[in-house]
Amino acid sequence: RKLSYIWIPWAYNPSIHTHYYLNKKWKAGIPASNLLIPIRKQIRDYYSNKRNLEYLDVFFKARKGSISPKKYAKYINSCEIAISTCQHDDLQFFNGRFIGMTFNKFYEIPMCNSLHVAQRSADLEDLGFEDGVNVVLFDSFPECVEKINYYLKNKNEMNEIVQSSIELVRERHTYKRRVQNFLVDLEIFFDIKNIL
Repeated sequence: RKLSYIWIPWAYNPSIHTHYYLNKKWKAGIPASNLLIPIRKQIRDYYSNKRNLEYLDVFFKARKGSISPKKYAKYINSCEIAISTCQHDDLQFFNGRFIGMTFNKFYEIPMCNSLHVAQRSADLEDLGFEDGVNVVLFDSFPECVEKINYYLKNKNEMNEIVQSSIELVRERHTYKRRVQNFLVDLEIFFDIKNIL
């Protein structure tokens, strides 16, 4: 195979993103850095106003003062479901279609033992993620709410997906694995075998 570039996806830090064995204080939460993304704001507004659902807004807490990476991970670990959305800027479109980007939360959330309900992005399959198997994906606000409601009522399925995601991340998405893959790709990229 020939490579025109070397792709190094994000990975997770096992010393930070781990199961802290905390009580699941919140049903759902959005561990996010800002509210500029329209769908994220829509989800946040919806769950912030639901009185019958314990909802954590990590972004809101983070705005009041910075939080450490471990505290951030503990917030995630305290949620049954953690919701993520893709950046929505010009870089996330290809041929007029929204493609999104798979980022750290795809590794951090399951390793904190929470179900990851995520906006679909283009490279997920290449990374081994499959909807309903090791992640829960949505394309719209109504689909997000529908899936969250479903999994909150079906805890066994939720736990199976979380466990499957943990296995995938441990097997394929550690920094050690990224370095191993990089060295293989580097050899292919520069065709080192023929030079030696």
